[in-house]
Amino acid sequence: MASQLFEYQQKLYMLDVEGKAFQFESNDWRRANLTFKPNSIIVSTSRDIVACNPAPLTKIANGTGSCYSLFKQWSVDVNWRAAQPKICDGELIIQEHKDGSLHYLAVDIESGKLLKSLYTEKAFSGLCQVSF
Repeated sequence: MASQLFEYQQKLYMLDVEGKAFQFESNDWRRANLTFKPNSIIVSTSRDIVACNPAPLTKIANGTGSCYSLFKQWSVDVNWRAAQPKICDGELIIQEHKDGSLHYLAVDIESGKLLKSLYTEKAFSGLCQVSF
């Protein structure tokens, strides 16, 4: 089942819930040589493809979610579910619930390194509004 359409390098792709990507060419969808983690969403396709997959529901499965770069080979384990991660001023901003409070993270999209972190009980109106 298709979950998201995205454009990368001026080509149209479709991502399914299993993590398979398909490229639209010659009026047909063909399997692309891109593989994602199941249930991923595309966050950015500017230079690299940055995607995130949510943490599973705790009553159904164990494990964690993540955000990752398809080509630069970095991955950050995060437990996000409600707020979809977003690119703000060149940084990947993620909200996760941790130890009864909200945990905001700013991740460098080139290296995957954690740049900033904030624990708070205050929810921001949007991820780009987080003041670290």
